[in-house]
Amino acid sequence: MARPITFDRNIARDRALRFFWRRGYQGAGLSDLLAEMKIGRSSFYAAFGDKRRLFLECLDHFAVNTVSILRGSERGLTPIERLRRFLGQETLPPMAEERGWGCMLVNTVVEMARIDDDLHDHAICRLEEIRSAMTDLLLEAGCHPGDSEDYSGFLMLMNKGLRVAGRQGLSLESQGRQVSLTFAMLESALPIPSPIEA
Repeated sequence: MARPITFDRNIARDRALRFFWRRGYQGAGLSDLLAEMKIGRSSFYAAFGDKRRLFLECLDHFAVNTVSILRGSERGLTPIERLRRFLGQETLPPMAEERGWGCMLVNTVVEMARIDDDLHDHAICRLEEIRSAMTDLLLEAGCHPGDSEDYSGFLMLMNKGLRVAGRQGLSLESQGRQVSLTFAMLESALPIPSPIEA
């Protein structure tokens, strides 16, 4: 008979998610991962199967949380403001260490390119869900349906670039300037009221 799980599985998974996010899949050795999760080897295999399955679960959880941030209905924010806050990482506390970790999905795409097609493609599919949420926000803001896909693709390209640049050490001030420039261009190109006018 299998030993019953005696720890909070979600807490252990969230610890693993942060570790993978910071270290990547290849950089997260099993011994260090178990120490970070604060569980033993037998408990790990009983609860999560193996490192790869846990990593996929963490990618999915990260993606769900990210989409929920975009789709969330913070009081008083327009769809464009939600997009801007997301790209500017304003949904994180000002001093959050995660700001320098990039995006777990983007990190995985970069790390796993030409190394592990399944993990690479899984992350790409999850990024597409985020782009779809961006498209919906643009439509909600009044963007023409024919343009919304192009502009959400542009915003996703900016998102990927910002996350990689942030991981490489680009300052928050520089990232903020790029986000401001991006939305100045977006607002001048689309018949969408600016946050000041809304």
